[in-house]
Amino acid sequence: GQVLVGKISLIQPIRSEPTSEDGTNKWLVEINEMEDVGDGYYADYPSRKRRKCALRKLEEIAPVPASFVRTEDAYKIPVERGTNRPLPSHASYDLIGYEGPAAVPINQDVVKTDGEKYDKIKNDLIRNSAIAGAAGAIVAQLVSGSNIALIYAAGAFAGVAYLFFLGIKTDTVGSEDAKLGSNVSNLRFVFPGLVLVGVALNNKMSGDSNPVSTPGMFSTVTPQQFGAAM
Repeated sequence: GQVLVGKISLIQPIRSEPTSEDGTNKWLVEINEMEDVGDGYYADYPSRKRRKCALRKLEEIAPVPASFVRTEDAYKIPVERGTNRPLPSHASYDLIGYEGPAAVPINQDVVKTDGEKYDKIKNDLIRNSAIAGAAGAIVAQLVSGSNIALIYAAGAFAGVAYLFFLGIKTDTVGSEDAKLGSNVSNLRFVFPGLVLVGVALNNKMSGDSNPVSTPGMFSTVTPQQFGAAM
């Protein structure tokens, strides 16, 4: 039959079949197939090609020694002369007593410390962004007047809100609330648009004082206003 070469990406237990003492019928393996590029070289499929996966029982596959060759950007695998079939190092994996992938021990103290560092970095980023926005609004007041300063302050607030809601998405990644956090965090995309809409409506209601010389669908704010808002 056809010989497939690939990388094991997942090992999971088989629940529906009775297991035997020799370890068979116990584990199902997902394999990411590799592309045969010739001369015993096998490479990962390029991102532009659809990744190929195969499911096999663990007792149906065998380990193959491989060395990565940087110049070929592929793995060199020993092959049988004449047939070019890959030569496994063993006929199969030793399944007797195998209990699945070993769990990586997690140091809870390190997790706690890293969490505290992350919270500090996140809070510092939001605080510094707010301070920078306030300072920029003061400078805009001195240089361009109250109108531009107000727009700049609104844009700075939108930036801080963007960071805050982005933090919600980051905080919930991998948790039970991941979907909710992702949905709520999408509000961050609304704030910059609201600022521009507010400026455009204010210009439109200004009548003869509208700073836009030729109002239109795509010219509702001035370049200076757009720059201040963003």
